[in-house]
Amino acid sequence: MLSKGLSCDVPRAAFYLMIKVDNLGERTDERFVLDLLEETGVLVVHGSGFGADPRRGYFRMVYLADKATLEIIFSRLGQFLADNL
Repeated sequence: MLSKGLSCDVPRAAFYLMIKVDNLGERTDERFVLDLLEETGVLVVHGSGFGADPRRGYFRMVYLADKATLEIIFSRLGQFLADNL
């Protein structure tokens, strides 16, 4: 289900994913998250808010939504990556 340019480990017992963007370009994770929100309306949390290095490209996403909603989110995320990275 992840878009090209993203990776993550499958969680064993959680309702969130810590997703890695393969290439942030010159952005920090916080700038990536803000740009994503502004352009797509998709809200995630930058990984550095959880102690990750801001240049490593991590963000955290809750996946409690239904499958149809998650498909929309990942579609928007994939288009954002294609347009911006």
